[in-house]
Amino acid sequence: MPLSAAERARKYREQLKQNPELYTNYLKKENERYEKRKAEGTIKLVSEMTSREKRSTRKAWRENKKRQKQRQNLTESLTPPSTLTTSPPFEIKARRESRKAACSKRKISSIPPR
Repeated sequence: MPLSAAERARKYREQLKQNPELYTNYLKKENERYEKRKAEGTIKLVSEMTSREKRSTRKAWRENKKRQKQRQNLTESLTPPSTLTTSPPFEIKARRESRKAACSKRKISSIPPR
């Protein structure tokens, strides 16, 4: 089955991020594009907006962020945990090492001074 346009774009961006040279070139182009749009006036900076425009823009940002968090929470709640562990391995290793250190301290302190 052929990929949709969104899937192709996602795959392309992943490949682009894998190659640091191409990715830096992409970021430069995006920055130049942003600067050009800013100079043309198609993008309006917050500092250039009236107070009413600022309020409406920020309200839209808040609503977008709220929707994004809801989608994220929904996907996290639907996705089962990858593994069922009580504690991560690094915590177990750290506990083991601290026990060894405490044991060696006891051994050292039990040796009489010369």
